[in-house]
Amino acid sequence: MRIQFVLMSAAVLLAGCSHGETTVEPVFIPASPSSLENAVHETQTQKRETSGVSLTAEYPVYAPDVLQISFLLENHSDGDLTYGLDSRLEYYSQGNWEPVPLKSDAVNSVGFMLPPGESYAVTINTLSYNWDWREGEYRLVQPVSTTKDDQTLYAEFSIGESNISGSAPYGFMKLDDIPTPYPREQSDKDGVIYNFHGKIQSNEDKILEFFQKVEYQFPAMIRIESVTREGDPIYTDIVYHPEKTAFCCFFDSTRDKFGSEKQITSAWYPFFQTEVINGELGLVLSEWKSPQEGREDSVNHLPFYLSQERKEEFLQANQKIQEKYNLNPLIQRTFSPSGERWAAVLDKENIVIQLPGKGYTVSIGDKEVAYLNWQDESVLEMWDNNSQFWAYDTREEKFTGQTAVCGLPQAPKS
Repeated sequence: MRIQFVLMSAAVLLAGCSHGETTVEPVFIPASPSSLENAVHETQTQKRETSGVSLTAEYPVYAPDVLQISFLLENHSDGDLTYGLDSRLEYYSQGNWEPVPLKSDAVNSVGFMLPPGESYAVTINTLSYNWDWREGEYRLVQPVSTTKDDQTLYAEFSIGESNISGSAPYGFMKLDDIPTPYPREQSDKDGVIYNFHGKIQSNEDKILEFFQKVEYQFPAMIRIESVTREGDPIYTDIVYHPEKTAFCCFFDSTRDKFGSEKQITSAWYPFFQTEVINGELGLVLSEWKSPQEGREDSVNHLPFYLSQERKEEFLQANQKIQEKYNLNPLIQRTFSPSGERWAAVLDKENIVIQLPGKGYTVSIGDKEVAYLNWQDESVLEMWDNNSQFWAYDTREEKFTGQTAVCGLPQAPKS
């Protein structure tokens, strides 16, 4: 997807120190050629403009405690579409559309451009509004400009009874709340991808829909149920966070009666790709642009293969993925345990570090970094190919004495 406008989150815009400003481009996973109808629910009240641009709510109904609501902005015109952050929310009351007040009147004047044939997600945070989110009809109002004229787009939705809520923003119940047993008929209805001993038995299309939502920068999630040899369920949740341009993977083995560790663990990955193993097509989450070159402890091969009938469809998506990853300069990108900090190997001699609200680069001179590893929430280990590492305190912005080699490189000066 060709993004020509600046739409970078604080997680990927790095404010440089003495090395100047550093910008790390986000990686977008392209969708399959399938229609978006399965990924975004069209509403009867959607306003589609004759000029070929439209705005659609992701779901028709949200629960009153929902925390974020996303909309798909599509440009099917023959020219660029420009828009800003000047959208507003309205509530239908007694025959009129009334404004929903924001907690702050400040409006960011940043402008964005969406090329012809492209689509992108616009997401609002409900906590930004001074509103009780009562049940009723709402709409997002988005002014836009095309090469032909200025116009206003509307996307209507409702607040009411819905499985899209604050506790279940993607429509899935919490892992702790999954019943045992969980009938297949119900899990299929809930959109769970069922993996039986390495083969997807149901809802494989949800993976392609997930890719598509990621392309458009929707917050999105898939849930996979795998079955052990003894028949016990193991759940894997993969959640995409556009603000981090990364995936958080949750692994739940609490129902594995014969497993040694019954717990829910999580890990962050910036890359989600397809891979071919012995002619079979699988999926892999990784810290590495090229998983084959990365360390196995930072690569997560999902325990199933995709169907041969849809192999070509996924391969086409994979080709687009590789094209976009090749544009990304990062070799490895790794997150701290909380996911609030990340570091990346820009090249063998420069490391990019991103903290909440602050980012900088570290030059290590004539040393070469092979890979990174977080020792804890603040200390980053920079390893070379000789099993030696330098420990770097990302909060203090300095190398510490806890290192396996002599001759510490110098930290950057702010």
